Amino acid sequence: RVLAADFKTNAVVPERAGDVPEGLLRQMAAYAAALAPLYPERRIEAALVWTATARLMPLPGPLMAAALARAG
Repeated sequence: RVLAADFKTNAVVPERAGDVPEGLLRQMAAYAAALAPLYPERRIEAALVWTATARLMPLPGPLMAAALARAG
């Protein structure tokens, strides 16, 4: 697998992936989409690393895809 992780310094950390701001979901979806053709034989995953809580938050593919689709 390939894991795209981005460190975020937000003061307010969402409790669950469904509460992540739309813009961050779109950003991570774009990263995953860019990586997919580079690693066609691998599963692409994305996660946020919240520095305030030192917590890794995996982002489900369908959640990111929906956010990207809403971007139009």
